[in-house]
Amino acid sequence: MIEYIDGPCSWTRAAPAYLRQHTPNGASTWHNYSTARFVAGVNPIVLRTVRFTDLEIDAGMQIELLPETLPGRLRKGGLELASEEVMNETGFHRVLSNALDLVRNVPPLLGTVAGLCRSLHVLNARGIDFDSSYSNPSLPFSIFVSCPPPTALNRVERLAENIVHEALHLQLSLVEAAEPLVLESQEKMCLFSPWKNEPRTVHGILHGVYVFGNLRYFWNCIAGSTPQFSAFAERRIEEIDRELATVAQLPTNPALSAMGREVAKSLLRSRPHAA
Repeated sequence: MIEYIDGPCSWTRAAPAYLRQHTPNGASTWHNYSTARFVAGVNPIVLRTVRFTDLEIDAGMQIELLPETLPGRLRKGGLELASEEVMNETGFHRVLSNALDLVRNVPPLLGTVAGLCRSLHVLNARGIDFDSSYSNPSLPFSIFVSCPPPTALNRVERLAENIVHEALHLQLSLVEAAEPLVLESQEKMCLFSPWKNEPRTVHGILHGVYVFGNLRYFWNCIAGSTPQFSAFAERRIEEIDRELATVAQLPTNPALSAMGREVAKSLLRSRPHAA
């Protein structure tokens, strides 16, 4: 079974390998995975593969283009896939390399990214200060992220956060398949979400706490290890603390399972409380 540990990241470093093994078809799915193959059984269009030679991962992250017949569900959500030309114009591959170097400063989260993000798809940015990212439990090893335009500030930091963000969503969704975190009878219970600024299910709030609690840990590590990124990191920590303060009572919510309460409690411990 997956082993829970108290504190940031919540699971042992063996968790990604365990989760890969326990998806349908197990390790063979991971090794042969691509979004195109998983959805439609067609061979992927892979522009580049990023290898994680410092980790025991048997397959790298693929930068994958999708055939025109596949992105329909993305368009419905207002997301647009970037072309190879746009990736080249924005210098995406260089920004990605620098973003992953930043993630390497936080080994537990690097393990999550390297161990669960098999296919990465690039989205068109909606604006100079607006990032887009997406993942879906039905695509267990796929993430979609935008690349901030060349004129944008903090491109590397923003892309790094988006990648970690979606990797954490994938991880928690795979955990939930093995260990329910929200009681089935309470799935429709809602709370106010500081991230969506509207009511969301407790399940959605727990995902937000898991993702942003771990991002706080990520930026705290970056602030202490890489001075050139410390100003951005400290600003994000302050923003995340304000958001988490509004859901500080989540661990006591009756909709959560015992495991769900432990996850929420560990990520909200020592956070500021809303006034």
